[in-house]
Amino acid sequence: MTITTDSYIEQIAATFEKHLGSIDGGAKIPPEIYSLSVRQLQSAVVNSPLNLTKENVHSEYVEKMLTGGTVSVTILCNKLRSLEYFCIFVCNILSRDTSANLQKLQKCLPFWRSSLRKKCTIEDVQRRIIDEAE
Repeated sequence: MTITTDSYIEQIAATFEKHLGSIDGGAKIPPEIYSLSVRQLQSAVVNSPLNLTKENVHSEYVEKMLTGGTVSVTILCNKLRSLEYFCIFVCNILSRDTSANLQKLQKCLPFWRSSLRKKCTIEDVQRRIIDEAE
């Protein structure tokens, strides 16, 4: 019996979903959203978690989503957060040598998310200064 790439991704996503729903995974509610994001991202980039690299995710997913305007910045940040949880999950399962690319990707994801947030306007800065003074 041969395992297709789609069933392989589904199997990993199902295991990831169970992990997120457990106490060890932080009991995320609902874990289906996280696994759906990971499935969508993997099918857009590569069909194997071992081939998820910083370069692939950035060029094949993040750049295309930003230039295409198909998702909002908030949704993209949430998908990147889901990917970060997935990287942590897979890195805990695999050996250090096998998961080197995932570890590099995991380290850069928080920086990517923070760079996507909306920039402050002058009015925002003035409002924050006034709020802090009160």
